[in-house]
Amino acid sequence: MARCFAMAVLLLVAPLLVCGRLNEGTNSTAPFVSLETCQSEYALLAARLAELEPRLAELETLQTLGRSLRAPVLHQEEVHAEEEQEQDLLRFGSKKFYEACFMAFLCVVAAALAAGLTMGLVSIDPMEMEIIVKTEDKDMTDEEERAKLKQDQAA
Repeated sequence: MARCFAMAVLLLVAPLLVCGRLNEGTNSTAPFVSLETCQSEYALLAARLAELEPRLAELETLQTLGRSLRAPVLHQEEVHAEEEQEQDLLRFGSKKFYEACFMAFLCVVAAALAAGLTMGLVSIDPMEMEIIVKTEDKDMTDEEERAKLKQDQAA
């Protein structure tokens, strides 16, 4: 409906614009070339509007029926291709749907694990690792510290 309204407004205003353009090249101070010219231009545009309105209504009807405005009639191959594409989609609640959800969850968990391990590896400074490796048991004063040192060296 908005298109129809826009077309009607354009066709009503267009004669004024056309007549104004025709008058731009003249030295006349009158806003239009002549009233007869504008009326004839208006009549032509109104006839064209009346000619195009049924086609617009037909296209809107086709659109409401679910057909494409660019290709109103689909070939059999295109219809078959669309049906195959719809069949490729997983239906909610089906076994394949839940398998796909589980696999997606598994991928996200694996990515998080890899990111966490990478951050842990990057956070350890090479100098700190060298100090841990070269530290001996006799340097520790407490049994807890010795156990932590052995655990760090084992890692």
